[in-house]
Amino acid sequence: MKLDKIMKGRSPSPATSSGLSVDQELYELSPGDLESFGPVVPILRGRHIVGDLKKDRILNVVRLNGQELISEIMDHSSEGIIAAGRNGIIFYANEMYAQIFELPVGKVLGRNVFETEPNSALVRVLKQKKPLTLKKQYVETIKKYVSCRINPIIINGRFQGAVSVFSDASELVALDHKIRQAEQVANDLREKMDSITEAEKLKIIGQSPAFTKVLSQVAIVARTSVPALILGENGVGKEVIANFIHRNSDRADKPLIAVNCASIPENLIESELFGYESGSFTGARKGGKIGKFEMADKGTLFLDEIGDMSLAAQTKVLRAIQEKEISRIGGERSIKVDVRIIAATNHNLDEQIASRQFRRDLFYRINTVTVTIPALRDRKEDLPLFANEFLRQFNAKYDKWIFSCDRRPFWPTCLSLI
Repeated sequence: MKLDKIMKGRSPSPATSSGLSVDQELYELSPGDLESFGPVVPILRGRHIVGDLKKDRILNVVRLNGQELISEIMDHSSEGIIAAGRNGIIFYANEMYAQIFELPVGKVLGRNVFETEPNSALVRVLKQKKPLTLKKQYVETIKKYVSCRINPIIINGRFQGAVSVFSDASELVALDHKIRQAEQVANDLREKMDSITEAEKLKIIGQSPAFTKVLSQVAIVARTSVPALILGENGVGKEVIANFIHRNSDRADKPLIAVNCASIPENLIESELFGYESGSFTGARKGGKIGKFEMADKGTLFLDEIGDMSLAAQTKVLRAIQEKEISRIGGERSIKVDVRIIAATNHNLDEQIASRQFRRDLFYRINTVTVTIPALRDRKEDLPLFANEFLRQFNAKYDKWIFSCDRRPFWPTCLSLI
């Protein structure tokens, strides 16, 4: 540290006595260098006094070995420090550097970084003579993340080397990971709350862990356009869940067209799905008819009870999904359609595939995501909710005032009639 950095400056005046130069290094002074001065030491630039320093303050510093003092201080630093001359020779490394990189200082000092670490950031600064900052770099050899600041060493305007200050960033990276985990948990909670809110709008009943897990899953599925297969017994609400997916998708402003594949006679399923041209068969409507695929264009087509669809119809549905186009019965042109497929069934499709009742290739087309809705017997916590909802509906329908007991499951023995 030069004296011009610590002196008390004043207006330049001609020197009438000796003094110390502004370029004098503080830690190179000894007590003997100050013996000839009085209480105040003049600081000179050339032949002019430009400042002064109190002698006792300088002595307090120089009585200690400055270089050893600095080295001791740096060894107690919480950051690792390493310095190399412009020739690449490492002339300083502190204890924290040794701890971070898990190697003795003796193995570092005197090494030439141009030879040992030719692609290191320190070499880049030595070559480019520009500062460099690296954040959270993973070092494979020590299995740690480190951050470093590397600055050129400039003395009297001349480039003399570079110094790098390292810090162990592993804890910060771990903290960042925990923060991201917390954010993900928060996002998941928001998604669950959003799904519960939307469920309330659609009058979807259920707050049990098993059912809220389903709602969380379909809330995520809804934001994609992938086909979804909903599995569950009769009456578990497969169509309600399909409606939930559609309402929360980017196709919500387009149609949701539902087809119950079990209720349509086999000889009519094709015309229902793909439509027909005028006069294409006996009894065909004049002017023809558009099918469900066209009606659902840009929206969602819900194929309920797809396990009851005939193999012939399955083949044509598979082609429509693969090619994204359909042909009306009796028609000669192909019609492009953009539909999202949601299918549902209460059958075991694996068994149907094994018995050749269901096409394996169609199964893979509709089964990108599977949603399994648990039966009510597997979510008994929801029984009181269903009972109270039915009670509310029948009260409104029959103008009655029947209510359930507070804080207890709803059972007939808890009813009161007013």
